[in-house]
Amino acid sequence: MRLYELLESGQGPGEDRQEEISFNETLAQDEISQLFEPKVFTNAKCYSLKGETRFEKFTRNEEGVITDNLLIKGDNLLALHSIKEVFAGKIKLIYIDPPYNTGSNSFKYKDSFSQSAWLNFMRNRLQVAWELLSDEGAIYAQIDHHQLGYLNVLLDDVFGKENKVQIIAVKTASPAGFKTVNPGPIDVTEYILFYTKNKAKFKFKKGYVPVGYNANYNLYLEKDNDISKWKFTPIKKKVIATAGFTSEAQAKKKYGELWGSILKAMIEDFAYKNAADIVSIRDPHKPVDKLKTLLAASKKEKKVIAYPKKDGNIMYLYKGGALAFYSNKMQEVDGRMEVTELLTDFWNHISWAGIANEGGVKLKNGKKPEKLIKQIIELATEENDIVLDYYLGSGTTAAVAHKLKRQYIGLELLDYGDDDSVIRLKNVIAGDATGISKTVKWKGGGKFVYLELKKCNQEFIGQIESAKDTTTLLKIREQMRIR
Repeated sequence: MRLYELLESGQGPGEDRQEEISFNETLAQDEISQLFEPKVFTNAKCYSLKGETRFEKFTRNEEGVITDNLLIKGDNLLALHSIKEVFAGKIKLIYIDPPYNTGSNSFKYKDSFSQSAWLNFMRNRLQVAWELLSDEGAIYAQIDHHQLGYLNVLLDDVFGKENKVQIIAVKTASPAGFKTVNPGPIDVTEYILFYTKNKAKFKFKKGYVPVGYNANYNLYLEKDNDISKWKFTPIKKKVIATAGFTSEAQAKKKYGELWGSILKAMIEDFAYKNAADIVSIRDPHKPVDKLKTLLAASKKEKKVIAYPKKDGNIMYLYKGGALAFYSNKMQEVDGRMEVTELLTDFWNHISWAGIANEGGVKLKNGKKPEKLIKQIIELATEENDIVLDYYLGSGTTAAVAHKLKRQYIGLELLDYGDDDSVIRLKNVIAGDATGISKTVKWKGGGKFVYLELKKCNQEFIGQIESAKDTTTLLKIREQMRIR
């Protein structure tokens, strides 16, 4: 492993692409290891409702693990190695949104690496990330189509093909505006690669997505103590009658061309409010012989028949099928009962519109919705678990983790001024009302510790990135030895 490959691909912006320099013979592994030894942190501060205060000491649990929220400024590769001694095997979730290597340097991160440089840049950090993850942990890595295949192979290599869960496609935009002039299909998706450290030990959770009215649930059920007397009315007919109309023709006469839209809204509202009495007739999956017999009887007799299941529940059979109740499709999502479907590997339910002001900071072309990060954190962690983001940017991951009562570590090299993650987290503590705040009833509070990597390490990285030849690199090596 060459030091230049490790550090040539630094995160900072750069206009000129360097030629890659090979110097296997000049830098030894022990020198690389020395550079990656835990480093001194400086300029430590604590932020809370009291404002900025002097940092005294870390809070630790009985195992000696730091329990403070941490925001660290500095090169993320060095910072990852620096926190490894304390946090190795302790992180429950890692979310990263790395440079996409699109060939542009318009964003603050350098985003025009050579392919080999980008691969080394990513691999070196993923290897440390693997060490930091707990055996029950997972990593979610977000990327667009430019590097999807390469990142997939890297994660297969570092985390193991057997620990790959899936690639999630996320709809991030609509085909509108200037994008429609681009040739070919319009880019509206990004991808999240989901890997566990050990799939056998990871505790998978089901996710639910709010959906609109499902037209298959088209019958209103009038119940009776005697199930053979249960009556079914088409939901459309029931809704029209409930609205006070004797017929649909009467409703159309009143509302004219608007009737179709009004009826659709009325049916959806009625189904939601009466979910326990709205049903659909479905074919049971792989029915046993006894169930087949009862299904045939229900079809012939045209009445409801009860079928006791082994789990103690009762299946109600009617007209050769089983009754599915609309209420069984309802789950609590974001504090409200919603009609839902199970979460799939295509996420098109999270809006990216209007996120510019979330947290009181902006990050053009790089910001992620708080709702997206909330979904990932809730799928992979419980309260007080540790979440790591080593491309923190404007601080979305840390802000959401803070609101969800997770411990977090955020690493970031760049300073975004008024849009920096420090500003955002101070806003969160003060009671930021944007993003997921309303959903989780966020009122403010908490604290975090701010740290910086000691500057000498950053100076070496900058010098190495600027080096044009082997002679210069050798001089840097001598300076490293002296320091």
